[in-house]
Amino acid sequence: MNIKITNIVKIAFEAGEIMKDFFYEKNFIKSKKDDSSDVTSADLKVSEFIYSQLSNLSPNIPIICEERKKTKITSDIFFLIDPIDGTSSFIKGRNEFSVNIALIKNNKPIFGLIYAPIFQGGKLAYNDFDNNVFLYKNIIENAANIDKFLKEDALSILKNPKNNNIKKIITSRRTDDNQINKLIKQDLKLADHDFEIAKLSSAAKFFYLIEQNYDYYIHLNPTMSWDIAAGQAIIEQLNYKVNILQLNNNDHIAKKYLSYNNKDYFNPPFIITKNG
Repeated sequence: MNIKITNIVKIAFEAGEIMKDFFYEKNFIKSKKDDSSDVTSADLKVSEFIYSQLSNLSPNIPIICEERKKTKITSDIFFLIDPIDGTSSFIKGRNEFSVNIALIKNNKPIFGLIYAPIFQGGKLAYNDFDNNVFLYKNIIENAANIDKFLKEDALSILKNPKNNNIKKIITSRRTDDNQINKLIKQDLKLADHDFEIAKLSSAAKFFYLIEQNYDYYIHLNPTMSWDIAAGQAIIEQLNYKVNILQLNNNDHIAKKYLSYNNKDYFNPPFIITKNG
């Protein structure tokens, strides 16, 4: 495939610089979208930057971006972008926000990049087209020499997720405690196991799986395709699987895989687990 991933990495990094400027200066304007969700002038600025850069990089590949007017995709391949995932955290001054860039082919994510420019010192992860996953950490302290850093300091992630004695679950900040505890104890059969739950906003949650410190990612509410696609592309290369969660007789069951290019770009609740 004639797409140079290093160019997409640079686009994401530059988008992160725009995000950081707005975040630290607090000079963004907040408003509401038609669905009553928050949007800021920072979202729109980052959106236009990424859209313009990707259009120049790959002019023949359509782009779906959260903050732009959606057009029907007839191509079997397209970019799917969330310019600032975790806008509510961004507004509240929390560092749990990211830029998500995914490439979808035949309704499946084949490439994903997540860049959280401030979260835990700055982290960026992506997969390539040879099924490898790369992770950059401590980006903030290396920002002055970023070109050299991006060229030399990626960590290649091994495809052997750890077997943690204490089962660790990552979920959304908005997850109902009673609901997720029921799922963990009854449906995941972990009532007799020690487990811990962490809650985060945005695709920053995927770093907990990418670094192989967590066993499950459970999302009990619907999401948008651009929230999940990049992370799914990455973690599927690390022996994790993504399944839709359906409620059946008051029990949650995992069925079929998420797919993309849905009419309204909604994804149902899902669970991510280790294969095997």
